[in-house]
Amino acid sequence: DGTKLLVVHYDNTLTEIYDLEIELNRNTVVSQNTVDKPDEDLNFFAGIRYPDKNTSKYALMGASEKMSQNLVCKVFIVQDNKTFASFDGYYMSKEYDFYKRPVGQWIPGKGLFYYLSPGQGGGKLNFWDGQNEISADLEVSNIRDFEFSLDGQYLLVTTLSPELIIYKVN
Repeated sequence: DGTKLLVVHYDNTLTEIYDLEIELNRNTVVSQNTVDKPDEDLNFFAGIRYPDKNTSKYALMGASEKMSQNLVCKVFIVQDNKTFASFDGYYMSKEYDFYKRPVGQWIPGKGLFYYLSPGQGGGKLNFWDGQNEISADLEVSNIRDFEFSLDGQYLLVTTLSPELIIYKVN
């Protein structure tokens, strides 16, 4: 409902991550909690909050400078400041500057987190089911970005080719 926000601030020297609760009708911050970084050696540049506002669960993305040059980041699944999983993620970076597009999406109601892992010439779609990393077994591996429809019935995939593919989700 927009009353809980995850804010990741990154400015080349400092990363700060906050879980905010806001009051929409007054446009004010009600509470601000600091989220611990799962790896102090990485610069965190993005986070995706789990869709249930009553759950403090996030996917956090961080990278070192060397990782950034290889279009790789670490994705951490964190709940209540405890790391449940971490895996390598793929993201687009424009000419290795600080424009980054983290690629990941929670699927509401299923608890699944979809993300791109590094692949040949792009990313490969995987998901985390709460315990394991699983390949989505799509016909393409050079994925640039993806998005599920709000109802979870369709998956839109763009490739580096460029190509646009729409899948019906079972």
